[in-house]
Amino acid sequence: MPRLVLLSLAVLAKFSLGKPLSPDDARASFSLESEDLRVELVAAEPEVVDPVALCFDAEGRLYVVESRGYPHPGKGMPEAKLGRIARLEDADGDGRFEKRTEFARGLTFPNGILPWKKGFLVTDAPDLLYLEDGDGDGVADNREVVLTGFFTNTSSEQLRVASPTLGPDGWIYLTSGLAGGKVTSPKHPDRPAVEARKNDWRFHPETLVVESLPSAGQVGQAFDREGRRFVCDNRKPLRWAVFGPGALGRNPNLAGTSSVMDLAEPGAATPLYPLSPDTTAASFIPKLMQKPHAGSFTSSCGLCFFTGDALPRHRGSFFICEPAQNLVHCRSIVETKDKLSSKASSEGREFIASPDQWFRPVFAANGPDGALYLCDLYRKYVDHPNYLPPEAAASLDFEAGKKMGRIWRVSSMSEAKPAAWHKSKGVAVAIDKALKGGELSELAALAGESGSNQWFR
Repeated sequence: MPRLVLLSLAVLAKFSLGKPLSPDDARASFSLESEDLRVELVAAEPEVVDPVALCFDAEGRLYVVESRGYPHPGKGMPEAKLGRIARLEDADGDGRFEKRTEFARGLTFPNGILPWKKGFLVTDAPDLLYLEDGDGDGVADNREVVLTGFFTNTSSEQLRVASPTLGPDGWIYLTSGLAGGKVTSPKHPDRPAVEARKNDWRFHPETLVVESLPSAGQVGQAFDREGRRFVCDNRKPLRWAVFGPGALGRNPNLAGTSSVMDLAEPGAATPLYPLSPDTTAASFIPKLMQKPHAGSFTSSCGLCFFTGDALPRHRGSFFICEPAQNLVHCRSIVETKDKLSSKASSEGREFIASPDQWFRPVFAANGPDGALYLCDLYRKYVDHPNYLPPEAAASLDFEAGKKMGRIWRVSSMSEAKPAAWHKSKGVAVAIDKALKGGELSELAALAGESGSNQWFR
């Protein structure tokens, strides 16, 4: 028997994952950084399926991007439009979002969402879409292509435009997904396409002027309090985009990858502490078996700069999802007069880790209640079959878990439990009324009521 086949059989034996856990059992499996952490279930299947990104509207309703078509069925096969966006509501204020409305259907591989005006901007390569519910029934009846031309001819749908994020300058930033594009706007057909190979993007939401940036991120980006932008990709968990917009115009030969600084050493230089057996893609590939990826970053994504007040010890830290190893990592910036670096929030253990190999955290976000929210794809296998040897990929059931998914909320036990959502909704409505009525004193009081949670600002 050839050596490659023997190696593959040995690896497949290690990949005989157990059965999926119920939400309660999954939560019980979590090992937390400290006893002070509280993890609560926000939503689970069938209310949410294959969640990859989320956001909240001004009334505290939760919008979840579902990538139900992942992974792509195979080369030469059409892209099934299975992607959806669900609107979830906590109708009784108990913290569980049990009411589901199908806000949007018929998307290909949606992977990012940003509230904008009366609707949402959604990355769904080759397009950036604007979706709006015009008649108040919870379903998007207005669908516009804002930008188009983002490349989809990549090795997998993991490599596509993603992470729409409002910057402190009023522009909206997009990670390239390590892909490129020839980007235009149907609203401005007279403008030439903006071309880039792997560079990130930004655009002005009013003029729709598009620029490429001197950085290249995959899925996840964040701005800190100083307005600095950070991105990540598989082996590189925290990268500072040192050069701002305009650098490429001054030097068109500047490569995106040469203008970022790693604040956590890539790969094995930054250790992780998973509790699950090694099931990283590298374990399938013979030439990488001598340098295993287990115990180091291999699937960094969902980067979040945390600004909420329900986790005061972690305020100002970065959360990085590592779905291939069933954990969420936390790091904070270390700044001296000479340089920027970062350190883990805890030595020898992760913020959240689980021996449950179906636990697949892929996205982290701030919530209106000051808590941290996590999208858990909850799949048996999360790696893309294109990155595995053909004989291995053919033996794995990539469909397992396609009707599952969870959303988790994390807060501190030392703080009051985050307010019920009917109260948060009331604050949002009151702020809107105060703004329309011009009552600045009332608005100041509401800002104090919402605490130091930056989401309200």
